Amino acid sequence: MTHPTAVDPLLVYPVPLGTTAQATALFSYPNVPGSSASLTDTILHWVNQTLSRDGLTQWGAGATVDTAGNTCTLYLQGPSIVSNAWLRLAKLLGQFIANGALALADMAAIQSQNPSIWDPQKNGWRYMLPWGLPLLNQKSVLLFHYPPMNLLNPSQDYLDDAVPTRWTELLAANGVSDASTSVLMQRFLDCAPIAAGDDQGTYISQVLTPTDYFKNYQLAQLALFLQPQNSGYTIPLIVCGGPPRQVFGSLFNVNLGVNQAMIVEVVPGLKTPVLGANHPYYFYAQAQGFTTVGSGIMLPSGCPKASQIMVQDLVAARWQVAMTADPTQDPGTVLATSTAYWNDPAQAPLICAMVQHEGTLFYPTGTPAVFTFKTSLAQGTAFCAAHDYNPCASS
Repeated sequence: MTHPTAVDPLLVYPVPLGTTAQATALFSYPNVPGSSASLTDTILHWVNQTLSRDGLTQWGAGATVDTAGNTCTLYLQGPSIVSNAWLRLAKLLGQFIANGALALADMAAIQSQNPSIWDPQKNGWRYMLPWGLPLLNQKSVLLFHYPPMNLLNPSQDYLDDAVPTRWTELLAANGVSDASTSVLMQRFLDCAPIAAGDDQGTYISQVLTPTDYFKNYQLAQLALFLQPQNSGYTIPLIVCGGPPRQVFGSLFNVNLGVNQAMIVEVVPGLKTPVLGANHPYYFYAQAQGFTTVGSGIMLPSGCPKASQIMVQDLVAARWQVAMTADPTQDPGTVLATSTAYWNDPAQAPLICAMVQHEGTLFYPTGTPAVFTFKTSLAQGTAFCAAHDYNPCASS
């Protein structure tokens, strides 16, 4: 594709956001209480993230917001040479917003019909849509439980968290070294679009089972994100963690276990390769203790189980990479091949290094908003070489 020239005409596509009050709700404004950012600033922050991660900014994509009167309108702007992309994105954003309105209605239904299950610990639950991620060119979708609060406040970034960071490293271990490609493989969707603290999973599940208040939202967003391929298949879906696997199973009447693959008709008339997987956070919890994640210290008692989880997760990421390349493959065969690859003794050095590295997740400020790893992958590699590739060896 030829890059646009200075004389290439720009086309503008409007995307209605509703009234100011509706736009305020859809974008969870203000994301950071006390911030000086305006509603317009907040909308553009999230939309520009999507334009960048979809690879459209390099083609001259831009956006503006008009808040005249009591209505908000987003305007997508881009050169005519790639006008089809702008037109399609405008339609997708319009559907995304409509789906978001479904979730707002679902949230209101919880609060009116069953208020005792809404934020029972007064944790400060907040509505949060999965803004800022690819919407046009995503290569796969990952279904999760709910977004941690730090993604909204203070990070304002769905990928600024130890969970997507770990998944990026799992993809890299399976050959996805390009950052832009890795981002396209991480179109996240949460069963409950509710930002809450990391310890709120049990309470969030109460709005999903036995009555799934967000069922209509989940079905609509899955249909939107799972882009159809010409072959009659969609891009693959990875369902991460016990609660999402339970929700998915209820939606489509299947039993989906860890590292179990199948074909499911998620979008009517299309086949979706689906894999059940661990939640990436499960490794951290097992390695460091479920109540002490972020300590930077891997517990000797947790290391053996964490090492097993690491292998399962590397297998899941390898399945994702392969099925992304060709979703028409038999998902069970690909899973078997991926499992054999990571159970080959030749992979022991990398498995060991990753356990040593990721097992030292550290929150310097005591909260997930700031995170690092005390042991780098290179340091983990050196440790493993000196300890016969045993990630649980004492130093």
